[in-house]
Amino acid sequence: MTVKSDPVLKQQPEAEQPLEADPQPPESEPQTLESESESETQPEPESEPPPPKPELTRLEQLKLQKEESAARTKALDKRIRDLTNRQSAEKRKLETRKKILAGTVLFKLVETGQMTQEVYLKALDQHLTTEHDRKVFGLPGGTKPEPKAKTKPK
Repeated sequence: MTVKSDPVLKQQPEAEQPLEADPQPPESEPQTLESESESETQPEPESEPPPPKPELTRLEQLKLQKEESAARTKALDKRIRDLTNRQSAEKRKLETRKKILAGTVLFKLVETGQMTQEVYLKALDQHLTTEHDRKVFGLPGGTKPEPKAKTKPK
């Protein structure tokens, strides 16, 4: 009976392990820089500590505080101005919206017959005074808008 040998079971000769890189370089003479050897022989010049900051006098401290306070005041003034401008713009938008809605209601009242055209036109005639506004509704007359007052340079 012949026994066949399994090639996997055969022991293979140990493969040569690659040599690991030597972490230390081959020994050679120590390298010293001339500057290193010279620095050991010459003492380092002592550096002078920075001069102490002169203490501010009470007057200088108060002036500095005043400057800082002025900067904060200026920043707060800008924030107040910006907020006031935003609020004014919102108020104008709201007023414009109210006028548009009121006009829409009046148109609907005339369309539905709850207000006569004569009453509507009479109200417009009484309350619209400038020529520009009266032309929009086809009303005769009116006054010319007054020119804006010019300011004199100071």
